[in-house]
Amino acid sequence: MADSDLQVVEKPVADVEKPVAPIEKPIYEFGSFVDEGSDDDCKGSDSRCIKLISKTKDKFIIRRDHAIQSETIKAMLSGPGMFAETEVNEVKFREIDSQILEEVCKYLAYKLKYHESHEPIPDFPIHLGIVLDLLMAANFLAC
Repeated sequence: MADSDLQVVEKPVADVEKPVAPIEKPIYEFGSFVDEGSDDDCKGSDSRCIKLISKTKDKFIIRRDHAIQSETIKAMLSGPGMFAETEVNEVKFREIDSQILEEVCKYLAYKLKYHESHEPIPDFPIHLGIVLDLLMAANFLAC
C-alpha cells in the first residue's frame, strides 16, 4: 500500500455524555428500609413484605412483589417447605454487604416498575466503586 493510498480521517468529537435520567427513588432509607412495612408485615406465607438481611446484619424489609423479581429469592420463598425462608419470610445473605444489598433492593423496585413498560426505560445509576460486587450479587440472585 502506497503512502498516497492512506487517508487521514478525523474522528468525530464524542457527544457530550448524556446525563443519566433520574429514576424514582423508592422510599427506602439505608439501615431501616422499613418504610414499606414492619416485622409484623413479614409474617405468614402470604405476607406482603420480605426481610432481607445482609452479612452485617442490617435488615431490609421490602415488598414481596419487589423481592420475587429475583429468581433466587422467588425460589426460596415459593418452595413448599424446601427452604426455611418459606416459613419466616426472611432471607439471610452471609456474603452480601449492606451497601450492595441496598442497591439490589433499589434495583428490584426499578425492575418491577419498568419490566413491562412501553416507554423508554431510564438507566439505573450504579456507583463505579461497587460495580463488581453488585454484578456478583445480581448474578447470584438472578435479577
